[in-house]
Amino acid sequence: MAAIQSSYNRNALLRNSLRGNAAFSGLSGAALIAGAGPLASVLGVHPAISMPLGAGLIVFALAVAKISAPDRLRADTGVVVALLDLAWVAASASLLLVGGLGLTTIGMIAVGLVAEVIGTLAVLQMFGARKITSP
Repeated sequence: MAAIQSSYNRNALLRNSLRGNAAFSGLSGAALIAGAGPLASVLGVHPAISMPLGAGLIVFALAVAKISAPDRLRADTGVVVALLDLAWVAASASLLLVGGLGLTTIGMIAVGLVAEVIGTLAVLQMFGARKITSP
């Protein structure tokens, strides 16, 4: 029983940050799909972009939720998710620096805020993965 509890405690940071990632990604994806029309004018994101992006985020969220489910998490999968998150942050930064895709000011703020959340989750996932592998 102590070994199971110890394993759970070691996995807690990674598990919780992965679950937070899955929830945030899933809700973001659902919002992009459900609000495709209204978001187009507010954020400056055309539905032809927001619909597939939203669907991709939902698929990603389901995969991350599945990764977070086992009793014993694998550090390497946590690192892979964190690296994917960091790629999202880098793409967001590039988008903001280039100023492309016709984003409105509110759209640019939204992209920056989402990147902040995803970047924070990536850091937490990396710390969680390290906690699993360190003695």
